[in-house]
Amino acid sequence: MLRRIAADPTLLERILFADESTFGRDGTFNCRNNHHYGVENPHVIIQNRHQTRFATNKWVGIVGNVIIGPIQFPQLLNSDFYSGFLQNTLPNLLRNVGVEEREIVFQQDGAPAHNAIVTLDILDRRYANRWIGTRRPGRQQLMAWPPRSPDLSPLDFFYWGAIKARIYRHEHIGFISSMAHRQPQGICYVCNGQFVLRLMPYLRGDDNEEVREIAINRRDAFGGDPQIINGNTRICANCYQSIREEVRLLQVNPGCMKLNVLW
Repeated sequence: MLRRIAADPTLLERILFADESTFGRDGTFNCRNNHHYGVENPHVIIQNRHQTRFATNKWVGIVGNVIIGPIQFPQLLNSDFYSGFLQNTLPNLLRNVGVEEREIVFQQDGAPAHNAIVTLDILDRRYANRWIGTRRPGRQQLMAWPPRSPDLSPLDFFYWGAIKARIYRHEHIGFISSMAHRQPQGICYVCNGQFVLRLMPYLRGDDNEEVREIAINRRDAFGGDPQIINGNTRICANCYQSIREEVRLLQVNPGCMKLNVLW
């Protein structure tokens, strides 16, 4: 992937990263993001179980500096709905945000609905040699997406966690959809830039110079040169400040792994 990005400077901006995620009332409780220190026991309680429950499933796509969605999906996604979405809905969504469908490279993970025959037929027809998914011999893929690799997907390694951290500060059934539509401006910088950086550990040691050159060439994707400190790659300073001011995703210290990603 890094070599393809180096050969085609426009590839990173043309990849449409797509994914679904379920938002439920119980939310996601991460004890490492919730701490209270005091001289006396404050008897702090975080309610994360409710008698009345609900859930909603959302689809989001990120291409370049454009976020598409969130789009309501059924909680139990099947191939009929998903293939219809790719065939009828997605082209209109791309047109509405000014993205040319003929130019994009569509990426998806290995969910069952994504790998159904009817889905793969549509991908081969609409995105011939321009789609990325789990390896399917005989299909017209640009390249295969590694199975069980959410750490590479910008939506999984950053976007969903960042949005849910904002949403679950509140407890209103209608707040999920309204809050999910408030897209932080700096979030695309993280998603695009960190995708490149997360690919680096998968190359051989003798490719370090090539990888460094690719990262520098793609510095516009994440707002500045990447910081490489003792072999650890951090999000660039310009982007970090932008995220800190515009997004304010998590009320934690600046070393939070959500914002200051280390490898």
